[in-house]
Amino acid sequence: EDGFERHASVPVRLLLAEAELAALPDASAATYREARTLLARLPSYGRAFALHAAGAAALQRNGSDGVDGARLAARESYSSMKNRTPVDQHHALAKLAVRAGIDTDPSP
Repeated sequence: EDGFERHASVPVRLLLAEAELAALPDASAATYREARTLLARLPSYGRAFALHAAGAAALQRNGSDGVDGARLAARESYSSMKNRTPVDQHHALAKLAVRAGIDTDPSP
């Protein structure tokens, strides 16, 4: 796994991090921190909201700090992606966000 991740492209490494955070019960805060660093290298990554949501869930599972920050990053990434997505695709994008556990209703 480590050897592959070192040589994989940034989008592939982000997908691997998202899968690890979502699927492995022992996914760590370090995995999420590394993924956030990779996101800084690819600011237009379309699945950032799902990665942040998976990170928030993993942090909460493990009792780590930063859950609220990860949830906020997920909502902000979703909003940013929604602004860049054609209106006719908003429903599909919202379904992906809800599946990732992101509250897509901005009302309090």
